[in-house]
Amino acid sequence: MKGLWRLPAIGLLLLAAGIVAQAQPEGWTVSLTGGISTPNNFNMPEQTTGFFGIDAGWRYRVGDEEWWMQRRNHPMFGAKASVIFVPDGIAGHRLGAAGYIWAPLKGRLGYHWGLGLSMYTRSACYTHDEANIYITTMLTCLIDLGLDYRLGDKTTLSLAFMHASNGKLNYPNKGLNYLQGAVEYGLSPASEQKRIATPQPKPEYSRNELGITLSGALAKEDKLDGSLYGCYDISLNYARYIDPVVDCGATLDLWFIGSQWEQIRTEECNWAVPVYCSALAFIEGFWGPISIKGGIGPVLLAPQRLVSIRFYERAGVYYNWSNNYVGVAINAHAGRAEFIEWSYGRRFRLGRGRR
Repeated sequence: MKGLWRLPAIGLLLLAAGIVAQAQPEGWTVSLTGGISTPNNFNMPEQTTGFFGIDAGWRYRVGDEEWWMQRRNHPMFGAKASVIFVPDGIAGHRLGAAGYIWAPLKGRLGYHWGLGLSMYTRSACYTHDEANIYITTMLTCLIDLGLDYRLGDKTTLSLAFMHASNGKLNYPNKGLNYLQGAVEYGLSPASEQKRIATPQPKPEYSRNELGITLSGALAKEDKLDGSLYGCYDISLNYARYIDPVVDCGATLDLWFIGSQWEQIRTEECNWAVPVYCSALAFIEGFWGPISIKGGIGPVLLAPQRLVSIRFYERAGVYYNWSNNYVGVAINAHAGRAEFIEWSYGRRFRLGRGRR
């Protein structure tokens, strides 16, 4: 069981393989970073501290002539390795690596999404520092959302929010937040230059789909014996494409969290419901074979004592091929991570769609 922290690393590497296999190198970048780090806990503002660091990245592009590239204004994929130094950080310094999508918004302004893994030099798993309730595992998940402003062909300014936590693979799991500014320099000429692609006909943009998703995860519950418990989920999805690269819809989830069912069993609560049910409204954006999907909605059915706030969220990244997809998502209850799930799903198109 101790080696299960390696699962996120293996899953993210497999997810990235689909991009790398068909990518064309765009160029190297290097960034100087700095900002503030604060615990993901509003009751501990005194532990906020400054940091500085450096990033190195490599960007890719995937086929200039496909219609979705024109619609997304020539986004790029890539990866970054980073190191930040936090002199007074409770978890020490941070090493990280993440996959990214960069895309322009308007003119020189753009945005980026990043998902990866990080390691800390003073994680509580080997320092045994009881005051460190934020980073307690060797590996943590790293999420990066930010805006970019291009000063020229080689120089870009960015401002980003970052979050690192273990997704409840260990407890405590409060995590750390970062507000980071960066100055990026491209080591290859015109790495951000917009290309003029051969115009392609717009594909059908109005169609409906049904889908089914099977997911599994592991999570640790602090109220029991600290063991990892299985979490299982089956989702029924309806999606309507409002654009060839954007869909929205609803999901009905039936899920089972082993740790909470164990808690119900040991407390002999004969009133408890063994299966949870939630309904989420979602929106999904596609970048070629990769999609990012976010949903939010109510918990419809759950044990009363274990779900006091009936509010549920999910955010994930998926690799799509044919009518199939695989991916990884983080599930949260009222903003608190429940588990990181690994999914396989299949889509079923309704009708022929409309152009």
